[in-house]
Amino acid sequence: MRAVLVLLLCFLLAGQVMAADRVVSEYVYKRLTRVHELMDEDQHEQALKRLQKIRPATTNRYEQALVQQTYGYLYAAREEYGNAIKAFQSCLALSALPQTARKNTLYNLAQLQLATADVTQAIVTLEQWFKLEKQATAQAHALAGTAYAQVKRYDEAIEHLQQAIAKSSDATDTWYRQLLTVYYDAARYKAAARLLEQMTQQFPQHKVYWQQLSSVYRLLHDDTKSLAVLELAYQQSLLSSERELIELVHYYLYMNMPYQAGKRLARALQEGKVSSTSQHWRLLSDSWLNAKETQHAVSAMEQAAELAEDAESYLQLAQLASQTENWNLVIHAVDQAFQIGDLNDPGQGQLLKGMAHYFRGDYQAARAVFEQALTNTSVQAEARKWLEYMASG
Repeated sequence: MRAVLVLLLCFLLAGQVMAADRVVSEYVYKRLTRVHELMDEDQHEQALKRLQKIRPATTNRYEQALVQQTYGYLYAAREEYGNAIKAFQSCLALSALPQTARKNTLYNLAQLQLATADVTQAIVTLEQWFKLEKQATAQAHALAGTAYAQVKRYDEAIEHLQQAIAKSSDATDTWYRQLLTVYYDAARYKAAARLLEQMTQQFPQHKVYWQQLSSVYRLLHDDTKSLAVLELAYQQSLLSSERELIELVHYYLYMNMPYQAGKRLARALQEGKVSSTSQHWRLLSDSWLNAKETQHAVSAMEQAAELAEDAESYLQLAQLASQTENWNLVIHAVDQAFQIGDLNDPGQGQLLKGMAHYFRGDYQAARAVFEQALTNTSVQAEARKWLEYMASG
């Protein structure tokens, strides 16, 4: 308010002092001007005392309206919003201000009513203001949109917020977010998707908008677009946290795209963006295995087994290694599993180790392992077949 108040008062008085129903005496004029100067200097107590002395000297409704309007500005500056609202209402009730001043007073009143959570009355005031103001600013539309949204009058809220964005060449993302919230609250997800498409273009650096767009597409049961949006965010280095990257990997797996999942996770592990844990290496191994990249799956499972240090992980490594005919690794992995102990089914390890020796050409070692396997009922039949096969050769 400050210097603007003094200029506004001077403009009002100078422009209308000659109107028959808007006469301002020199006494009132000078003292009101001084009150606004004191307000501009933040001397609110002095301004209030002077204003109280002017009130009895007013001789017509116009002077009274100017005094009440000044009370409104002064109380607002003192953050006495209840008193400011009453003063502005008293000013307007006199119906003495010219249209421009009436519009300014209505707008200030609406802002104060919103600040005190009197949303219903603020909307009434704003509707009066819009009837007078034919060139409403983007900020005014945004204010109205916010008010309508609070009372769940979504159609009006959407209309005003759209106007706010359309009228501003550099609309803030705050207005976009407000409109997005209205779309969510009204369950208008297709409209939310269209708006978020605009937001990702207008504010591409904000990854939350990409994530929200992906989420809305999922609500609309369009997983292809949902994943594509996340991939675009990834390409722009917006997805950087471990949680975000792992979610992207799982989404690729869900969409039956394991090769892409493997590429993203391998890179994240290499760059240290995803922690090097047994769980993550196992996820990478599963991704490569589903992508028919068995050798990569074996390498990842080696890392998983070494970090897990449990027998079952080494047994799984042995099973994977057998698919690539890496018999030395099969033997090493089984030995590690037996060294750790507590295998659920030791016979599977013995069978794998016996096969590895056989295919390496070490038949004596293979026969010894298969004979040991005969003591395990789970693989007894298979071990016997191997021994019979070797005996027949």
